[in-house]
Amino acid sequence: MHLTIQPVHQLSAQRWDQIWAFTAAYARTSRGFFEEMLRAKSHVALVYTDKGRQTLVGTASIDTRVVSFEGRDVVMIYTGDVLLREDIRGRNVLQRVGLICFLRARLRHPFKRIYWFLGASTHQAYLVLARGLCSYWPRPELSTPAAMERLRDRFARVVLPQLWDAVDGVFRTGGTKLLNSLQTPFTPRELQDPHIRFFLARNPGYAQGDLLACLAPLDLGNWISILRSGIARYFRRRRR
Repeated sequence: MHLTIQPVHQLSAQRWDQIWAFTAAYARTSRGFFEEMLRAKSHVALVYTDKGRQTLVGTASIDTRVVSFEGRDVVMIYTGDVLLREDIRGRNVLQRVGLICFLRARLRHPFKRIYWFLGASTHQAYLVLARGLCSYWPRPELSTPAAMERLRDRFARVVLPQLWDAVDGVFRTGGTKLLNSLQTPFTPRELQDPHIRFFLARNPGYAQGDLLACLAPLDLGNWISILRSGIARYFRRRRR
């Protein structure tokens, strides 16, 4: 697996075609909407199976910005539009993207607080937080602190203001992008997971493309938790 993170403005016409072909295989949307949303981001993560970057198996849009919040500047790393081929899931792709983006942001802003902001369109995206981080919001067992709700709202109005529903904490896409995988009903076993039930309760419009806004500080505690969960997933795969 080969990961590259490329500025959107540097994408060639061939690369745009490649990304669109991959996206169209997993989601129902128009190319115009797809390109409009991606061009609004700063970078795109591309995952390939080959060094020649011909077989694309994963994408994620990224937007890293310094945002003013209540008298101080913080760094927002936003990830969205995550698509992964089935055999790539569970291989710490998002975690690797997050680490690279974090290190780049930390080098540029050594003293600013850095937050991960995620638009979760699927329960799998939400479970990356629930099973990998010790501090994140929203979550089923704890209410979101008021300051974090205000920061979430601030970030949301930076990345997708036209889609933001501050009351429910979701981005309303109006069905402009529908993932094929979301048309499959949840199994009884999946519905036993409290985190999946929480995601469905907080984002009932997920099947229409709505995104649950999630926020996590990229601090030492969360990086330790990410490392531990990543190692555990690695050894689980080895045992299979």
